[in-house]
Amino acid sequence: MNRKKLRFGTSYCPYAKSADTDMKYWDRDFKTMKELNFNTVRCFVAWDRIEQEEGRRDFTKTDYVFELAAKHGLEVILNIGGVFDCYGGIYPPRWLIYDYKCQTIIENPNVEKKTFGPLPMLCPDDPVYTSKAEEFTIAAIKRYAENSELCGWNVWNEAAVNTMCYCPETLKLFRNWLKVRYSDNLDELNRRWGTEFPVNYRTWEMIEPGLGAGFLSGGVTARLDWMRFNQHKVEDWINNVNRLVKEYDQKNRPTTSNVVTTAVEDIRKLNSPDIWSQNRNLDIAGFSFYTQKLNPADCSYMLSNVRGSSADPDKNFWILETSAGQQFNPEIYPGDSCDAANRTASNWQSILHGATTILLWKFGGRVSDNQSDFYNLTGWDGGITERALNNAAFAKQIMEHEELFLNRKYVADIAILASAEGILFNIVDDTLSSYGKSMASRFGAYTLMRDLRMQTDIISETQIREGRLSEYKVLIIPWCEIMDQKLADKIKEFVHNGGRVISDRSLNMKDEYSMINMRAPGNGLQEVFGAYMNDMLLTGKDESISINAGKIKVLCHRHSILHPLENAEIAGKYKNGTPAVIKHSFGQGSTLWFGTDIFMDYRLSADSGTSSIISEYLKEAGLESDYEISGSADNVEFGALSGADGKKIHFILNMNDEERTFSFRVKSAEGNLKDILGGSICHGGHCKVTMKAWQSMILV
Repeated sequence: MNRKKLRFGTSYCPYAKSADTDMKYWDRDFKTMKELNFNTVRCFVAWDRIEQEEGRRDFTKTDYVFELAAKHGLEVILNIGGVFDCYGGIYPPRWLIYDYKCQTIIENPNVEKKTFGPLPMLCPDDPVYTSKAEEFTIAAIKRYAENSELCGWNVWNEAAVNTMCYCPETLKLFRNWLKVRYSDNLDELNRRWGTEFPVNYRTWEMIEPGLGAGFLSGGVTARLDWMRFNQHKVEDWINNVNRLVKEYDQKNRPTTSNVVTTAVEDIRKLNSPDIWSQNRNLDIAGFSFYTQKLNPADCSYMLSNVRGSSADPDKNFWILETSAGQQFNPEIYPGDSCDAANRTASNWQSILHGATTILLWKFGGRVSDNQSDFYNLTGWDGGITERALNNAAFAKQIMEHEELFLNRKYVADIAILASAEGILFNIVDDTLSSYGKSMASRFGAYTLMRDLRMQTDIISETQIREGRLSEYKVLIIPWCEIMDQKLADKIKEFVHNGGRVISDRSLNMKDEYSMINMRAPGNGLQEVFGAYMNDMLLTGKDESISINAGKIKVLCHRHSILHPLENAEIAGKYKNGTPAVIKHSFGQGSTLWFGTDIFMDYRLSADSGTSSIISEYLKEAGLESDYEISGSADNVEFGALSGADGKKIHFILNMNDEERTFSFRVKSAEGNLKDILGGSICHGGHCKVTMKAWQSMILV
């Protein structure tokens, strides 16, 4: 089987919710998919529909999908595991409730739980539920593992803890998890949990998770451990189904899981899904890429997260869902109608960042209840729409140049740390809205690199602990309030061996248990960054930092005086003359540390002084953009995919809803470059262009 290929397609019946369209239309729809140049279809194996009575399984619909795929020459990606926080589909079979009295979710432990209505949701920690779901999953894997049309397994759709459960089964698992985390040492747990007030648990069975953190709640560390446990639980769901696939699929098709959009957008939603742990053990990362609320720079940031989390050797990933039909509420998100040119630009942006599969949500075929007719690619009757033709044209373009894209990958010398532990801490603690500020800092750091036209990866502490920092020349650390010793040691090693680090103010101010460092950064990083901070100041108005290259704008909020150590260079000062920026050499590398929230400030108000000092520091590391640009090219994304021979394909994407006129030169070009989409020639890599709204150029 050809594992490495470009795939473009859609999701189709059978689904896991609402009624499917009559099967008599399916053959017509598969024929239409083929006419639209699609080569892949995704469908769901929904346990509650297939096994409505225990032991009586009806796979007729899924069997028919494979029959039609063979007839029309399409491949199938099968959603075989769970959906959201339900193993086997969106809803558990009713007989688990009626016959086995499986544990229902207890959302609020302070209120007596009484099930009501047709949908009592079951707790996925119930051992009977889990064992029955696993039996079904094994049967489904065995049934389809020999099918030649099968090209991949989606082991869980948008895994997340939608509703935290406090039932006895979940609490039992939580306590066992705590025993492992604290090496079966109850005294150690009492010490770590007892910072807000002494908890003094006498047995493990006494422990209950806090419902919040801080005043009158239960302490930050207690809540952090509960949130960590829930993230670990989701990771276990995915890993378990992944294990079953690897055991029973002798052809070893790739496994993936479409991480929900909020996992890299705003992870406070859905109880903090973690993209790094979810994708870690799968063959290739997967993602649900919905863009209607986001600007294009943020979309690039999200795609870079997915790429960074992928175990694929070339850092490729699969987009298992992205918008296909009309925008369902243009009143809120004007200009993002899915049949507009920006959908094509978004698809090219995905290809640039490493997507080798793009599947639309959805072709059609779901005909009842809510969310049935909002996302359709086709008309309700299967008719071909303008948006379907637009997607067909894109599918044709990428397939015509498949080898061109497959033999190259996104290469970056710069990495931005998105600390999963730090993000979770800010969600739990959120002092002075620190989570929102930390999120703005991460997005701001990426936007700054994008504005400098520097290709950038996102990396987590997991990848850093595994030695991945050696792939990069520069590490950027935006708002990393907490840090453990292992991560600090890896950063220290990176700099000592010649790496460079840029950090904003919030650098390891606390340890992983939320204990403040009297002098930050902790864990021995002061000698690396050449300074320490021990306080914050409040600015009642905007001010500026004086640096050699000019001035950096500082917005009105907290900042810190950096106290330099011996031999450290004061690279910038506040208006009162106190140190604001420290540059320091350590080993063969160096660091640049700002006492302000430089990346959050850039997110709120892009400042040329900030980009200037960062650009100069990158040049010292031998890093410059491959693009010289003049004219109005704001929010035009430049990037390249590189081959093993160093040759590049350049993407110029006008991610604006209005035209842009500018000139550019590709420095690395060895001759003329041709736009494979429009046919124009860039002589010697130089072009003067007027790009229409959402127009793309692919130069080879």
